[in-house]
Amino acid sequence: MTETILNSAKLFELLRLSQNERKSYLAQLTENGLGFNTSDLYSILIKEAAQCNCFNSDIIYDIEFIESRFHIYSGKEFEPIFIGFRKLGVDGTDYSVLRLKEYDNPRDGLLKEYFAFYSITLELANYEGFYNVILTKYDC
Repeated sequence: MTETILNSAKLFELLRLSQNERKSYLAQLTENGLGFNTSDLYSILIKEAAQCNCFNSDIIYDIEFIESRFHIYSGKEFEPIFIGFRKLGVDGTDYSVLRLKEYDNPRDGLLKEYFAFYSITLELANYEGFYNVILTKYDC
């Protein structure tokens, strides 16, 4: 039996059908990475983390990770970022992928493991040098 290779890009493709809502933020590519007002995006994530029974402050590490990914972005491929919220804490991309890898169908894992699950991805905008940062919430 071979082990299924699951990474954030593959997980993003597998979860496309379970999208619930999407928010888009216009970002400009600068010499310092992507620049946009992140306050609404982070407010959404912090409110979800407040519902965790413990380790809710782990959201700070995820926000720092998101910031670093936006800061180093240079216009090439962007690997999706995931943040999962469960009663026992907040899971970033690596731990979310690892946790959902245990299931034959990652959508089943969403229902069993998380009360809220989000991805952050990029799409080209209609203007040169601009991108849409997409925050997607999945059905859990």
